[in-house]
Amino acid sequence: MDTQLNSMHVAAQEHHRHLQARAETVRSCSRRDAPGGLSCLSEREWDVLALVAARYTDREIADQLFISYRTVTTHVGSILSKLNVGSRRDAAAIAIGPST
Repeated sequence: MDTQLNSMHVAAQEHHRHLQARAETVRSCSRRDAPGGLSCLSEREWDVLALVAARYTDREIADQLFISYRTVTTHVGSILSKLNVGSRRDAAAIAIGPST
């Protein structure tokens, strides 16, 4: 039982590190070099989009950025509008770019 719990804990930690790395990759993009509508995003929208791309929920984003849940939903709506996409998944795909 302890081995199984330990394995689950290690897997959860690895998953968290993976999400953080993805968020950092998106965050590190230069706004100047941003494709399409990405250049019109504010700094805070970039922060939110990075976490959206890392598959954080709105509540997790709010906790991570120390802002309210409602503020996150407003930012996500603005991001979707500026990028002219209908879903978080589409916005994340634009932010991450083509996979190699």
